[in-house]
Amino acid sequence: MEPIVIYALTHAAMEIPYIMTYGQDYLRMMRGIAKDPGAPENKNVYALAAYAIFCVATYVLIFKETMQSQHSLSYSLLRAALFGAAVYGVFDLTNLFAFKEYNIGMAIKDLVYGIFVMVVIAFVAYSNRP
Repeated sequence: MEPIVIYALTHAAMEIPYIMTYGQDYLRMMRGIAKDPGAPENKNVYALAAYAIFCVATYVLIFKETMQSQHSLSYSLLRAALFGAAVYGVFDLTNLFAFKEYNIGMAIKDLVYGIFVMVVIAFVAYSNRP
């Protein structure tokens, strides 16, 4: 199977249950934030663009790099955890700073999830090395 397909299936398998579990709470909170009259009109386009950039970065910097490198499993997993902490941490901490409606509980769940999903993606990549 092609690496991009393995990545896409792995990432989808992680995202779908998370969204099904926490998606409604998250959407309810974000809708409250998005009611701000200063919010841009095409919010969904921006969200999709940000997610596309995130997926490309995850594929290139975590999945593909792990498959092609000669580093140990522990190095690959730590690198992925750091990437997850950086990406999700910046998102969650920026939202906590910027929006009073964004709550600490959701931020912590999301941060832990981000670290976990990046580690799983790296593990799958490591397990599928040629």
